[in-house]
Amino acid sequence: MQVLLGIIYHSIGGFASGSFYMPYNWVKKWRWEIYWITGGIFS
Repeated sequence: MQVLLGIIYHSIGGFASGSFYMPYNWVKKWRWEIYWITGGIFS
């Protein structure tokens, strides 16, 4: 049961981080350092 929960949590986390790093139009003008720090804070 613990293994199944771990797989589910990793899948949710992977989906959340993958959906955050999609190239939005207003983010394309940012420098990559700001983009990376903002992603780390909100992830």
